[in-house]
Amino acid sequence: KDNKMFEKKYNIINYSRLIIVILTNIIILLLFINLSSAKFLTNESIAAQNNITKAQNCLDDINRHNINTTRAVEALTEAQQLYTAQKALENKGGTPNYETIIKGSELVCFIKDSALLAQDELNIFLEEYNSVSEQINVSGMSAEYNNIINSFSQERFEETPEFIDKGYEKLAELQAQ
Repeated sequence: KDNKMFEKKYNIINYSRLIIVILTNIIILLLFINLSSAKFLTNESIAAQNNITKAQNCLDDINRHNINTTRAVEALTEAQQLYTAQKALENKGGTPNYETIIKGSELVCFIKDSALLAQDELNIFLEEYNSVSEQINVSGMSAEYNNIINSFSQERFEETPEFIDKGYEKLAELQAQ
């Protein structure tokens, strides 16, 4: 009787050990799989974070030039918020998508490039406009002038150079009269 009791206890202990070994191996395997996939996702996360940092630098550059930055601030804020959400998803083991964050960050730098170009062209145009306005009546180009000023002040920087070209054409036309 004692032998049978001992064998039962021995078998139960062996089965318990076997179950513990199997569960430990499963946990180790799951951790390995999770860490492997997290490493790949972390690389995407790092790339997105680098783009956000670059976008912040672009925004700082716009601010140094005293240009209205509402559009760029909104794009950067959205990218930062999306990054936080995607990073939380990644941390919970989900599959994040950093593509929208990268596009939003790139938009900030595009706005910066457009704004700086538009500002340079606007300053040159205004010098010419002011010089010509001392010699002739330029009231005939108020629509063109307003389009130029409004496109820049409303942060439609991509349109400003086109309006400036039209402004130069109108100035030349007025000078020829």
